[in-house]
Amino acid sequence: MDFDWAPATVHREGVKNYEQLFCYWTPEIGSNPAKVGLMSIPSKEIVRTLNLFSVSDVKLHWQSDASFLCVKVDRHSKSKKSQATSLEIFRVKEKGVPVEVVDTIKDTVVNFAWEPK
Repeated sequence: MDFDWAPATVHREGVKNYEQLFCYWTPEIGSNPAKVGLMSIPSKEIVRTLNLFSVSDVKLHWQSDASFLCVKVDRHSKSKKSQATSLEIFRVKEKGVPVEVVDTIKDTVVNFAWEPK
């Protein structure tokens, strides 16, 4: 379990009140999937959630002006013998916060970083 604050105030499309955002993830417990979420503070509104299955680890990476959030998901096979990584890109400023998925990467991804401004 982990959380991370957005590095800047996000001006989301269709939202007049500019609030701070933070993202969090919770691990799989039993048959409940792992969850990644975006929450607006101080209203405590859940802006977006994403359910994930077969998760070993999750790392959260904000882009410098908080337009994007990359969630690096390390997944394991059902037998837990092999690992793969996927990148889930949240487009935070767009209405509904759409998520793009970078196809599964079979090689080990050690780190992810956004290009600086």
